[in-house]
Amino acid sequence: MHRLVIGLTSLLVLAGVGVIAVSLFLGGATTDRAATLAPADSIAYASVYLQPSTAQQAQLADVLSRLPGFEDRAALDSKIDELAQRFLGQAGIDYRADVKPWLGNQLAVAASGMDDAGQPTGLVVFADVKDEAAALARIGGLRGASGTTETTYQGVSVRTGADTTYAIVSGMMVLAHDEAVVHRVIDTAQGRTQALASVAAFSDAMRALPADRLAIAWYDLRPTIAQATSSAAPDSGGFSTFALALRAEEAGFRLTAQLPVDAGSAGAAVRDALAAGAQAAQLANAMPADTEVAAMFFNLRATLQRAEIEIKARDDSVGATIDQLRLVATFALGINIDDDLLPLLDGEVGVAVSGTTDQPHGALLLRPTDAGAASAALDRIGQALSSRGMAVDRTDVAGTTVITATIPQVGTVSWADADGLVVLGLTADDVKAALEARAGSQTLDTVARYRDAFADAERGGAEVYVDLKSIMPMLLDAAGGSLPAESRDILAHVEAIGLTSPAREGRFEFHLTVTIR
Repeated sequence: MHRLVIGLTSLLVLAGVGVIAVSLFLGGATTDRAATLAPADSIAYASVYLQPSTAQQAQLADVLSRLPGFEDRAALDSKIDELAQRFLGQAGIDYRADVKPWLGNQLAVAASGMDDAGQPTGLVVFADVKDEAAALARIGGLRGASGTTETTYQGVSVRTGADTTYAIVSGMMVLAHDEAVVHRVIDTAQGRTQALASVAAFSDAMRALPADRLAIAWYDLRPTIAQATSSAAPDSGGFSTFALALRAEEAGFRLTAQLPVDAGSAGAAVRDALAAGAQAAQLANAMPADTEVAAMFFNLRATLQRAEIEIKARDDSVGATIDQLRLVATFALGINIDDDLLPLLDGEVGVAVSGTTDQPHGALLLRPTDAGAASAALDRIGQALSSRGMAVDRTDVAGTTVITATIPQVGTVSWADADGLVVLGLTADDVKAALEARAGSQTLDTVARYRDAFADAERGGAEVYVDLKSIMPMLLDAAGGSLPAESRDILAHVEAIGLTSPAREGRFEFHLTVTIR
Protein backbone atom coordinates (compact mmCIF):
# COMPACT_ATOMS: atom_id res chain seq x y z
CA MET A 1 0.00 0.00 0.00
CA HIS A 2 3.01 2.23 0.31
CA ARG A 3 2.93 2.24 -3.49
CA LEU A 4 -0.62 3.63 -3.43
CA VAL A 5 0.50 6.71 -1.48
CA ILE A 6 3.36 7.21 -3.92
CA GLY A 7 1.13 6.45 -6.87
CA LEU A 8 -1.63 8.87 -5.89
CA THR A 9 0.94 11.57 -5.21
CA SER A 10 2.44 10.91 -8.65
CA LEU A 11 -1.02 10.97 -10.20
CA LEU A 12 -1.55 14.37 -8.62
CA VAL A 13 1.59 15.62 -10.35
CA LEU A 14 0.43 14.18 -13.67
CA ALA A 15 -3.01 15.73 -13.25
CA GLY A 16 -1.36 19.01 -12.34
CA VAL A 17 -0.24 19.49 -15.92
CA GLY A 18 -3.84 19.14 -17.03
CA VAL A 19 -3.90 15.61 -18.42
CA ILE A 20 -6.42 13.97 -16.10
CA ALA A 21 -8.78 16.90 -15.60
CA VAL A 22 -10.74 16.59 -18.84
CA SER A 23 -11.39 12.88 -18.37
CA LEU A 24 -14.09 13.42 -15.78
CA PHE A 25 -17.29 15.41 -15.60
CA LEU A 26 -18.57 18.55 -17.26
CA GLY A 27 -19.57 21.49 -15.13
CA GLY A 28 -18.88 21.97 -11.47
CA ALA A 29 -17.12 24.67 -9.52
CA THR A 30 -13.63 24.63 -8.16
CA THR A 31 -13.90 23.70 -4.50
CA ASP A 32 -11.10 22.76 -2.14
CA ARG A 33 -12.50 20.25 0.33
CA ALA A 34 -9.07 18.82 1.17
CA ALA A 35 -7.94 22.17 2.61
CA THR A 36 -10.72 21.88 5.19
CA LEU A 37 -9.20 18.57 6.34
CA ALA A 38 -5.48 19.40 6.18
CA PRO A 39 -4.18 20.42 9.64
CA ALA A 40 -3.42 24.11 10.16
CA ASP A 41 0.29 23.46 10.76
CA SER A 42 0.75 22.15 7.19
CA ILE A 43 3.62 24.01 5.56
CA ALA A 44 3.12 22.61 2.06
CA TYR A 45 -0.07 21.84 0.17
CA ALA A 46 -1.01 21.02 -3.43
CA SER A 47 -4.32 20.17 -5.00
CA VAL A 48 -5.61 19.19 -8.44
CA TYR A 49 -9.26 19.68 -9.31
CA LEU A 50 -10.43 16.76 -11.39
CA GLN A 51 -13.69 18.61 -11.95
CA PRO A 52 -12.71 22.18 -12.82
CA SER A 53 -15.15 24.74 -14.17
CA THR A 54 -16.82 24.20 -17.52
CA ALA A 55 -14.77 27.07 -18.96
CA GLN A 56 -11.48 25.53 -17.85
CA GLN A 57 -12.43 22.10 -19.13
CA ALA A 58 -13.35 23.52 -22.52
CA GLN A 59 -10.11 25.50 -22.70
CA LEU A 60 -8.09 22.51 -21.57
CA ALA A 61 -9.70 20.27 -24.17
CA ASP A 62 -8.90 22.86 -26.84
CA VAL A 63 -5.23 23.01 -25.85
CA LEU A 64 -4.86 19.23 -25.65
CA SER A 65 -6.56 18.78 -29.02
CA ARG A 66 -3.50 20.43 -30.63
CA LEU A 67 -1.28 17.57 -29.46
CA PRO A 68 -0.72 14.32 -31.38
CA GLY A 69 -3.08 11.60 -30.18
CA PHE A 70 -5.52 14.06 -28.60
CA GLU A 71 -7.04 15.55 -31.78
CA ASP A 72 -10.30 13.62 -31.42
CA ARG A 73 -12.11 15.19 -28.46
CA ALA A 74 -14.54 12.27 -28.33
CA ALA A 75 -11.63 9.93 -27.65
CA LEU A 76 -10.00 12.08 -24.95
CA ASP A 77 -11.35 9.98 -22.08
CA SER A 78 -9.93 6.72 -23.41
CA LYS A 79 -6.61 8.37 -24.29
CA ILE A 80 -6.24 9.82 -20.81
CA ASP A 81 -7.27 6.52 -19.24
CA GLU A 82 -4.48 4.91 -21.19
CA LEU A 83 -1.92 7.47 -19.98
CA ALA A 84 -3.03 7.14 -16.35
CA GLN A 85 -2.92 3.36 -16.62
CA ARG A 86 0.61 3.47 -17.97
CA PHE A 87 1.76 6.14 -15.49
CA LEU A 88 0.48 4.41 -12.33
CA GLY A 89 1.54 1.04 -13.69
CA GLN A 90 5.12 2.14 -13.04
CA ALA A 91 4.20 2.18 -9.32
CA GLY A 92 2.62 -1.28 -9.55
CA ILE A 93 -0.95 0.08 -9.49
CA ASP A 94 -3.71 -0.85 -11.94
CA TYR A 95 -5.45 2.51 -12.48
CA ARG A 96 -8.59 1.09 -14.09
CA ALA A 97 -9.01 -1.62 -11.45
CA ASP A 98 -7.60 0.01 -8.28
CA VAL A 99 -8.29 3.75 -8.60
CA LYS A 100 -10.77 4.79 -11.29
CA PRO A 101 -13.83 2.98 -9.83
CA TRP A 102 -13.81 5.17 -6.71
CA LEU A 103 -11.75 8.31 -7.45
CA GLY A 104 -13.84 11.49 -7.33
CA ASN A 105 -13.12 15.10 -8.15
CA GLN A 106 -10.01 16.11 -6.20
CA LEU A 107 -6.52 14.92 -5.38
CA ALA A 108 -4.42 16.75 -2.80
CA VAL A 109 -1.32 16.31 -0.67
CA ALA A 110 -0.13 18.14 2.45
CA ALA A 111 3.05 18.04 4.52
CA SER A 112 3.51 19.33 8.05
CA GLY A 113 7.28 19.78 7.89
CA MET A 114 10.58 19.11 6.14
CA ASP A 115 13.53 17.09 7.42
CA ASP A 116 17.17 18.15 7.18
CA ALA A 117 17.40 16.64 3.70
CA GLY A 118 14.46 18.70 2.48
CA GLN A 119 12.10 15.73 2.34
CA PRO A 120 8.47 16.23 3.46
CA THR A 121 7.38 14.90 6.83
CA GLY A 122 3.86 14.32 8.08
CA LEU A 123 2.86 13.62 4.47
CA VAL A 124 -0.85 12.95 3.89
CA VAL A 125 -2.70 12.32 0.63
CA PHE A 126 -6.37 13.21 0.13
CA ALA A 127 -8.50 11.66 -2.62
CA ASP A 128 -12.13 12.49 -3.17
CA VAL A 129 -14.27 9.34 -3.03
CA LYS A 130 -17.33 8.81 -5.21
CA ASP A 131 -17.91 5.23 -4.05
CA GLU A 132 -16.80 4.47 -0.49
CA ALA A 133 -17.45 0.73 -0.68
CA ALA A 134 -15.43 0.44 -3.88
CA ALA A 135 -12.61 2.52 -2.40
CA LEU A 136 -12.28 0.33 0.69
CA ALA A 137 -12.57 -2.86 -1.35
CA ARG A 138 -10.02 -1.84 -3.97
CA ILE A 139 -7.45 -0.56 -1.49
CA GLY A 140 -7.99 -3.52 0.81
CA GLY A 141 -7.31 -5.84 -2.10
CA LEU A 142 -3.94 -4.35 -2.96
CA ARG A 143 -0.87 -6.47 -2.47
CA GLY A 144 0.47 -6.00 1.04
CA ALA A 145 -2.96 -5.31 2.56
CA SER A 146 -3.46 -8.79 4.01
CA GLY A 147 -2.05 -7.72 7.37
CA THR A 148 -4.32 -4.71 7.70
CA THR A 149 -5.85 -4.10 11.11
CA GLU A 150 -8.95 -2.00 11.76
CA THR A 151 -9.40 0.32 14.71
CA THR A 152 -11.76 3.15 15.54
CA TYR A 153 -10.68 6.70 16.29
CA GLN A 154 -13.30 9.28 17.30
CA GLY A 155 -15.95 7.13 15.65
CA VAL A 156 -14.05 6.78 12.36
CA SER A 157 -12.86 3.42 11.06
CA VAL A 158 -9.08 3.51 10.55
CA ARG A 159 -7.21 0.75 8.71
CA THR A 160 -3.48 0.26 9.19
CA GLY A 161 -1.23 -1.90 7.06
CA ALA A 162 2.49 -2.55 7.14
CA ASP A 163 3.41 0.92 5.93
CA THR A 164 0.18 2.86 5.28
CA THR A 165 -2.78 4.01 7.34
CA TYR A 166 -5.99 5.05 5.62
CA ALA A 167 -9.51 6.12 6.44
CA ILE A 168 -12.48 7.77 4.76
CA VAL A 169 -13.00 11.15 6.39
CA SER A 170 -15.78 13.51 5.28
CA GLY A 171 -16.05 11.75 1.94
CA MET A 172 -12.31 11.76 1.22
CA MET A 173 -9.82 8.92 1.34
CA VAL A 174 -6.99 9.95 3.67
CA LEU A 175 -3.70 8.04 3.39
CA ALA A 176 -0.47 8.49 5.35
CA HIS A 177 2.51 6.45 6.47
CA ASP A 178 1.92 7.47 10.09
CA GLU A 179 -1.30 6.58 11.92
CA ALA A 180 -0.99 9.75 14.03
CA VAL A 181 -1.23 11.87 10.88
CA VAL A 182 -4.57 10.29 9.95
CA HIS A 183 -5.80 10.86 13.52
CA ARG A 184 -4.93 14.55 13.24
CA VAL A 185 -6.93 14.81 10.02
CA ILE A 186 -9.92 13.28 11.80
CA ASP A 187 -9.50 15.79 14.64
CA THR A 188 -9.42 18.59 12.07
CA ALA A 189 -12.53 17.32 10.29
CA GLN A 190 -14.42 17.14 13.59
CA GLY A 191 -13.39 20.65 14.66
CA ARG A 192 -10.98 19.79 17.48
CA THR A 193 -8.06 21.38 15.65
CA GLN A 194 -7.89 24.22 13.13
CA ALA A 195 -7.87 23.47 9.40
CA LEU A 196 -5.45 24.90 6.84
CA ALA A 197 -8.38 26.51 5.02
CA SER A 198 -9.01 28.76 8.02
CA VAL A 199 -5.38 29.97 8.28
CA ALA A 200 -5.21 33.58 7.09
CA ALA A 201 -1.86 33.15 5.28
CA PHE A 202 -3.37 30.31 3.24
CA SER A 203 -6.79 31.79 2.55
CA ASP A 204 -5.29 35.18 1.61
CA ALA A 205 -2.93 33.48 -0.84
CA MET A 206 -5.78 31.52 -2.43
CA ARG A 207 -7.86 34.67 -2.91
CA ALA A 208 -4.93 36.38 -4.66
CA LEU A 209 -4.71 33.59 -7.25
CA PRO A 210 -7.00 33.27 -10.29
CA ALA A 211 -10.30 31.79 -9.08
CA ASP A 212 -10.78 29.62 -12.19
CA ARG A 213 -7.93 27.10 -12.11
CA LEU A 214 -6.93 23.49 -12.61
CA ALA A 215 -4.51 23.12 -9.72
CA ILE A 216 -2.90 25.04 -6.89
CA ALA A 217 0.16 24.73 -4.66
CA TRP A 218 1.08 26.59 -1.48
CA TYR A 219 4.21 26.67 0.66
CA ASP A 220 4.83 28.39 3.98
CA LEU A 221 8.33 29.87 3.73
CA ARG A 222 8.54 31.00 7.35
CA PRO A 223 9.84 27.76 8.93
CA THR A 224 12.55 27.52 6.27
CA ILE A 225 13.51 31.17 6.71
CA ALA A 226 13.60 30.77 10.50
CA GLN A 227 16.07 27.88 10.16
CA ALA A 228 18.31 29.72 7.70
CA THR A 229 21.26 31.67 8.98
CA SER A 230 21.63 35.33 8.11
CA SER A 231 24.56 34.53 5.85
CA ALA A 232 22.59 31.91 3.94
CA ALA A 233 19.55 34.15 3.53
CA PRO A 234 20.77 37.72 4.00
CA ASP A 235 17.65 39.38 2.60
CA SER A 236 14.80 36.97 3.35
CA GLY A 237 12.97 39.21 5.80
CA GLY A 238 9.44 40.13 4.84
CA PHE A 239 8.59 36.89 3.04
CA SER A 240 5.89 34.56 4.35
CA THR A 241 4.27 32.22 1.81
CA PHE A 242 4.43 31.23 -1.84
CA ALA A 243 1.39 30.13 -3.85
CA LEU A 244 0.73 29.26 -7.47
CA ALA A 245 -2.15 28.24 -9.71
CA LEU A 246 -2.25 26.39 -13.03
CA ARG A 247 -4.71 27.48 -15.72
CA ALA A 248 -5.47 26.46 -19.28
CA GLU A 249 -5.64 29.47 -21.61
CA GLU A 250 -6.03 30.09 -25.31
CA ALA A 251 -2.27 30.07 -25.95
CA GLY A 252 -1.49 27.07 -23.74
CA PHE A 253 -0.88 26.72 -20.01
CA ARG A 254 -0.09 29.43 -17.49
CA LEU A 255 1.35 29.23 -13.99
CA THR A 256 0.52 32.28 -11.88
CA ALA A 257 2.42 32.66 -8.61
CA GLN A 258 2.08 35.05 -5.68
CA LEU A 259 4.85 35.93 -3.22
CA PRO A 260 3.59 38.33 -0.54
CA VAL A 261 6.22 40.55 1.05
CA ASP A 262 6.23 43.02 3.92
CA ALA A 263 8.30 45.85 2.48
CA GLY A 264 8.87 47.29 5.95
CA SER A 265 10.67 44.11 7.06
CA ALA A 266 12.46 43.48 3.77
CA GLY A 267 16.01 44.43 2.93
CA ALA A 268 17.24 46.84 0.28
CA ALA A 269 17.46 44.18 -2.45
CA VAL A 270 13.82 43.21 -2.00
CA ARG A 271 12.69 46.83 -1.97
CA ASP A 272 14.67 47.45 -5.16
CA ALA A 273 13.04 44.39 -6.74
CA LEU A 274 9.58 45.68 -5.81
CA ALA A 275 10.40 48.98 -7.49
CA ALA A 276 11.70 47.16 -10.58
CA GLY A 277 8.56 45.03 -10.72
CA ALA A 278 6.46 48.14 -11.16
CA GLN A 279 8.27 48.94 -14.43
CA ALA A 280 7.44 47.40 -17.80
CA ALA A 281 10.21 45.89 -19.92
CA GLN A 282 10.51 47.60 -23.31
CA LEU A 283 13.70 46.33 -24.90
CA ALA A 284 11.91 43.70 -26.99
CA ASN A 285 11.16 46.61 -29.35
CA ALA A 286 14.89 46.82 -30.14
CA MET A 287 15.72 43.10 -30.39
CA PRO A 288 15.89 41.40 -33.80
CA ALA A 289 12.82 39.40 -34.80
CA ASP A 290 14.87 36.18 -34.98
CA THR A 291 15.82 36.39 -31.28
CA GLU A 292 15.45 32.93 -29.73
CA VAL A 293 16.30 33.69 -26.11
CA ALA A 294 15.63 37.06 -24.52
CA ALA A 295 15.92 38.34 -20.97
CA MET A 296 15.11 41.81 -19.67
CA PHE A 297 15.59 43.14 -16.16
CA PHE A 298 16.18 46.35 -14.25
CA ASN A 299 18.91 48.07 -12.22
CA LEU A 300 21.65 45.51 -12.70
CA ARG A 301 24.10 48.06 -11.30
CA ALA A 302 22.66 47.89 -7.77
CA THR A 303 22.52 44.08 -7.94
CA LEU A 304 26.18 43.81 -8.94
CA GLN A 305 27.29 46.29 -6.28
CA ARG A 306 25.33 44.44 -3.62
CA ALA A 307 26.76 41.12 -4.77
CA GLU A 308 30.30 42.51 -4.62
CA ILE A 309 29.81 43.65 -1.03
CA GLU A 310 28.45 40.23 -0.09
CA ILE A 311 31.31 38.38 -1.83
CA LYS A 312 33.96 40.50 -0.17
CA ALA A 313 32.35 39.94 3.23
CA ARG A 314 32.53 36.17 2.70
CA ASP A 315 35.89 35.74 0.98
CA ASP A 316 38.74 38.25 1.20
CA SER A 317 40.71 36.55 -1.59
CA VAL A 318 37.85 36.88 -4.08
CA GLY A 319 37.40 40.50 -3.03
CA ALA A 320 41.08 41.13 -3.69
CA THR A 321 40.75 39.61 -7.17
CA ILE A 322 37.83 41.94 -7.96
CA ASP A 323 39.86 44.95 -6.84
CA GLN A 324 42.78 43.79 -8.97
CA LEU A 325 40.54 43.56 -12.05
CA ARG A 326 39.46 47.13 -11.40
CA LEU A 327 43.09 48.25 -11.41
CA VAL A 328 43.82 46.36 -14.62
CA ALA A 329 40.86 48.02 -16.34
CA THR A 330 42.03 51.42 -15.15
CA PHE A 331 45.70 51.17 -16.06
CA ALA A 332 45.61 48.89 -19.10
CA LEU A 333 42.44 50.17 -20.76
CA GLY A 334 41.88 53.53 -19.14
CA ILE A 335 38.36 52.49 -18.11
CA ASN A 336 36.96 53.27 -14.67
CA ILE A 337 34.46 50.49 -13.98
CA ASP A 338 32.50 52.45 -11.38
CA ASP A 339 32.29 55.68 -13.38
CA ASP A 340 32.25 54.45 -16.97
CA LEU A 341 30.62 50.99 -17.03
CA LEU A 342 28.26 50.59 -14.07
CA PRO A 343 26.18 53.72 -14.87
CA LEU A 344 25.22 52.01 -18.14
CA LEU A 345 23.45 49.33 -16.09
CA ASP A 346 21.23 51.66 -14.08
CA GLY A 347 18.02 51.24 -16.08
CA GLU A 348 16.69 48.38 -18.18
CA VAL A 349 19.12 45.70 -19.36
CA GLY A 350 18.34 43.17 -22.06
CA VAL A 351 20.09 40.17 -23.57
CA ALA A 352 19.09 38.87 -27.01
CA VAL A 353 20.51 35.61 -28.38
CA SER A 354 19.94 34.09 -31.82
CA GLY A 355 21.35 31.13 -33.74
CA THR A 356 21.33 28.86 -30.69
CA THR A 357 21.24 25.70 -32.81
CA ASP A 358 24.10 26.71 -35.11
CA GLN A 359 26.35 29.66 -34.26
CA PRO A 360 25.02 31.52 -31.22
CA HIS A 361 25.35 35.28 -31.34
CA GLY A 362 23.58 38.21 -29.82
CA ALA A 363 23.73 41.58 -28.19
CA LEU A 364 23.44 43.33 -24.86
CA LEU A 365 20.89 46.15 -24.98
CA LEU A 366 20.77 48.91 -22.39
CA ARG A 367 18.35 51.72 -21.71
CA PRO A 368 20.17 53.75 -19.00
CA THR A 369 18.18 56.04 -16.73
CA ASP A 370 20.51 58.94 -17.60
CA ALA A 371 21.01 58.84 -21.37
CA GLY A 372 23.34 61.86 -21.35
CA ALA A 373 25.64 60.36 -18.74
CA ALA A 374 25.68 57.07 -20.64
CA SER A 375 26.71 58.80 -23.88
CA ALA A 376 29.49 60.64 -22.07
CA ALA A 377 30.72 57.38 -20.53
CA LEU A 378 30.81 55.65 -23.91
CA ASP A 379 32.77 58.58 -25.37
CA ARG A 380 35.31 58.31 -22.53
CA ILE A 381 35.68 54.57 -23.13
CA GLY A 382 36.30 55.06 -26.87
CA GLN A 383 38.84 57.82 -26.26
CA ALA A 384 40.63 55.80 -23.56
CA LEU A 385 41.03 52.76 -25.81
CA SER A 386 42.18 54.88 -28.74
CA SER A 387 44.70 56.73 -26.56
CA ARG A 388 46.30 53.41 -25.65
CA GLY A 389 46.92 52.54 -29.28
CA MET A 390 44.02 50.17 -29.80
CA ALA A 391 42.28 50.11 -33.16
CA VAL A 392 38.92 51.87 -32.98
CA ASP A 393 36.78 51.80 -36.15
CA ARG A 394 33.54 53.63 -36.86
CA THR A 395 30.80 52.72 -39.35
CA ASP A 396 27.32 54.09 -39.98
CA VAL A 397 24.28 51.81 -39.61
CA ALA A 398 20.75 53.20 -40.05
CA GLY A 399 22.01 56.67 -39.18
CA THR A 400 23.83 55.53 -36.02
CA THR A 401 27.58 55.25 -35.53
CA VAL A 402 28.80 51.77 -34.61
CA ILE A 403 32.18 51.75 -32.85
CA THR A 404 34.35 48.63 -32.92
CA ALA A 405 37.43 48.37 -30.71
CA THR A 406 40.06 45.66 -31.04
CA ILE A 407 41.59 44.80 -27.67
CA PRO A 408 44.81 42.73 -27.81
CA GLN A 409 44.52 39.23 -26.33
CA VAL A 410 40.80 39.81 -25.77
CA GLY A 411 39.16 40.34 -29.16
CA THR A 412 36.72 42.89 -30.51
CA VAL A 413 33.83 44.65 -28.89
CA SER A 414 31.31 46.87 -30.66
CA TRP A 415 28.77 49.35 -29.41
CA ALA A 416 26.38 52.06 -30.53
CA ASP A 417 24.45 54.82 -28.81
CA ALA A 418 21.09 55.31 -30.55
CA ASP A 419 19.03 58.01 -28.84
CA GLY A 420 19.08 56.55 -25.36
CA LEU A 421 19.46 52.93 -26.48
CA VAL A 422 22.91 51.40 -26.07
CA VAL A 423 23.68 48.23 -28.03
CA LEU A 424 26.81 46.17 -27.35
CA GLY A 425 28.05 43.07 -29.12
CA LEU A 426 31.20 41.10 -29.77
CA THR A 427 31.01 42.03 -33.44
CA ALA A 428 29.74 44.98 -35.42
CA ASP A 429 27.26 42.64 -37.15
CA ASP A 430 25.57 41.88 -33.81
CA VAL A 431 25.08 45.58 -33.14
CA LYS A 432 24.04 46.18 -36.74
CA ALA A 433 21.32 43.50 -36.53
CA ALA A 434 19.68 45.24 -33.57
CA LEU A 435 19.89 48.71 -35.11
CA GLU A 436 18.49 47.58 -38.46
CA ALA A 437 15.68 45.62 -36.80
CA ARG A 438 14.69 48.68 -34.82
CA ALA A 439 14.87 50.97 -37.86
CA GLY A 440 12.80 48.59 -39.97
CA SER A 441 10.30 47.66 -37.23
CA GLN A 442 11.33 44.01 -37.58
CA THR A 443 11.73 43.50 -33.84
CA LEU A 444 10.91 40.72 -31.42
CA ASP A 445 7.78 42.40 -30.09
CA THR A 446 6.20 42.13 -33.57
CA VAL A 447 6.57 38.32 -33.65
CA ALA A 448 3.33 36.41 -33.00
CA ARG A 449 5.10 33.68 -31.05
CA TYR A 450 6.52 36.27 -28.65
CA ARG A 451 3.20 38.06 -28.26
CA ASP A 452 1.38 34.79 -27.56
CA ALA A 453 3.84 33.98 -24.78
CA PHE A 454 2.72 37.11 -22.91
CA ALA A 455 -0.89 37.36 -24.09
CA ASP A 456 -3.27 38.58 -21.35
CA ALA A 457 -0.54 38.42 -18.69
CA GLU A 458 -0.06 41.28 -16.27
CA ARG A 459 3.45 42.38 -17.19
CA GLY A 460 6.22 44.07 -15.29
CA GLY A 461 9.67 43.58 -13.83
CA ALA A 462 12.06 41.02 -15.24
CA GLU A 463 10.96 39.11 -18.33
CA VAL A 464 12.31 35.99 -20.02
CA TYR A 465 11.35 34.58 -23.42
CA VAL A 466 12.48 31.31 -25.00
CA ASP A 467 11.55 30.35 -28.56
CA LEU A 468 11.24 26.60 -28.03
CA LYS A 469 9.99 26.01 -31.57
CA SER A 470 13.47 26.92 -32.82
CA ILE A 471 15.40 25.27 -30.01
CA MET A 472 13.35 22.09 -29.50
CA PRO A 473 14.93 20.08 -32.38
CA MET A 474 18.34 20.56 -30.78
CA LEU A 475 16.96 19.56 -27.37
CA LEU A 476 15.28 16.46 -28.79
CA ASP A 477 18.47 15.46 -30.58
CA ALA A 478 20.38 15.84 -27.32
CA ALA A 479 17.85 13.58 -25.59
CA GLY A 480 18.51 10.87 -28.18
CA GLY A 481 16.53 7.68 -27.67
CA SER A 482 15.78 8.36 -24.01
CA LEU A 483 12.44 9.96 -24.93
CA PRO A 484 9.54 7.85 -26.24
CA ALA A 485 8.33 8.75 -29.72
CA GLU A 486 4.99 9.90 -28.30
CA SER A 487 6.70 12.35 -25.93
CA ARG A 488 8.88 13.70 -28.73
CA ASP A 489 5.81 14.34 -30.88
CA ILE A 490 4.09 16.24 -28.06
CA LEU A 491 7.16 18.34 -27.24
CA ALA A 492 7.47 19.30 -30.90
CA HIS A 493 4.20 21.23 -30.50
CA VAL A 494 5.47 23.37 -27.61
CA GLU A 495 6.18 26.79 -29.10
CA ALA A 496 7.55 29.17 -26.49
CA ILE A 497 7.93 30.10 -22.84
CA GLY A 498 7.24 33.58 -21.51
CA LEU A 499 7.91 34.68 -17.93
CA THR A 500 7.06 38.09 -16.49
CA SER A 501 7.38 39.18 -12.85
CA PRO A 502 5.31 42.25 -12.01
CA ALA A 503 5.18 43.62 -8.48
CA ARG A 504 2.03 44.98 -6.90
CA GLU A 505 1.59 46.63 -3.54
CA GLY A 506 2.75 44.11 -0.97
CA ARG A 507 3.54 41.23 -3.32
CA PHE A 508 5.53 39.86 -6.21
CA GLU A 509 3.75 38.06 -9.02
CA PHE A 510 5.10 35.58 -11.54
CA HIS A 511 3.33 34.61 -14.75
CA LEU A 512 4.83 31.71 -16.69
CA THR A 513 3.13 30.78 -19.96
CA VAL A 514 3.92 27.74 -22.10
CA THR A 515 2.37 28.11 -25.54
CA ILE A 516 1.24 25.13 -27.61
CA ARG A 517 0.38 25.10 -31.29
